[in-house]
Amino acid sequence: MSDLKHLYARKSVRVFVWFSIIFLVFSLSAWLLKPVLIPFILSLALYVLFEPINIALLRRGVSASQSAIVVVVIILLILYAFVSVVLPMLSEQFYLLLERLPAITSSVEQLGNNLSQQINVAFDMQDFFHKIEEYFHQSFSTIFFHGSSFLVSVATVFLMIPIFTFFLLKDFQQIRNALLATLSNQTFELGWVIYRRVAKKLQVYMRGLMLQSFIVALVCTGGFIFLGLESPLLLGILAGLFNIIPYVGPLFAMVLPVLTVMSQVPLEPLMIAAAIGVILLSQLIDNVLVIPLVIADAVNLHPLIVIVGLIIFGSYFGLLGMLVAIPVLATANIILQGLNRGLQVQPG
Repeated sequence: MSDLKHLYARKSVRVFVWFSIIFLVFSLSAWLLKPVLIPFILSLALYVLFEPINIALLRRGVSASQSAIVVVVIILLILYAFVSVVLPMLSEQFYLLLERLPAITSSVEQLGNNLSQQINVAFDMQDFFHKIEEYFHQSFSTIFFHGSSFLVSVATVFLMIPIFTFFLLKDFQQIRNALLATLSNQTFELGWVIYRRVAKKLQVYMRGLMLQSFIVALVCTGGFIFLGLESPLLLGILAGLFNIIPYVGPLFAMVLPVLTVMSQVPLEPLMIAAAIGVILLSQLIDNVLVIPLVIADAVNLHPLIVIVGLIIFGSYFGLLGMLVAIPVLATANIILQGLNRGLQVQPG
């Protein structure tokens, strides 16, 4: 027993023990929340984005319940405006893109065959597209046969988001205070400091991420309109959404604009370069202005850690894992630094 006490007196061991406990608590919470994890994460993001409005209303004497209702109504109005104004335009451009799909397939097939001849490597593009078609056919068949349960799941998610957001806006501070109150007097101050740092960093990151995606979508949409590409709004919004995924997102964003250009007859290689140039311009603005001014201070992580985290989280949790990898890693980094600074070496 004395050996264990002597070992625990070391700062590195204490940091490891407390970090492991916190990691297990978060992992257990995520496992328990697994059935509602997606709507909970989305609701938490909405809470972070709209918390300033909620705080402003509370300071004006509005009750917590009334303030939460007002904020949720604002969110629903924004969603209604998007569905009624933007969604029809996106839907029209999406169907236009589908109509061009045979031409896109033909152009890619011709390009692939020419490339295989030049490098003298046999590659059957028709077989490649046939396999892709079979995959999507199986996926749509699964959705068709399980369509009712799929629609119920989607509807349940969208119903839970405003409910979760309401209770987060109304009761989050009380829940936070109750959890911190469970800490001992020795660890309460450390817990509060770590919470404040995590909350501040995540708020800056989430708001910066939304601003980042909006600017990229705006630049790309304007650029695609200038080039005369079909479905510019759809391509621009997709570029903004892909930009949420660090490093690999911009590469994904290039695919559809390039394919759209390749569907045009005659094929203009200069237009392909111009479409890629629009994406690169948006990334230049993002990296020169948005990231240094808004996000860099919130996510102080080495690029190698980010890349490895994206690969690991993406392999285990798919697209959702890639989206939450950065805030999870940033939170872990803040907790580890806080424990390292706050836990003092105990005398033996």
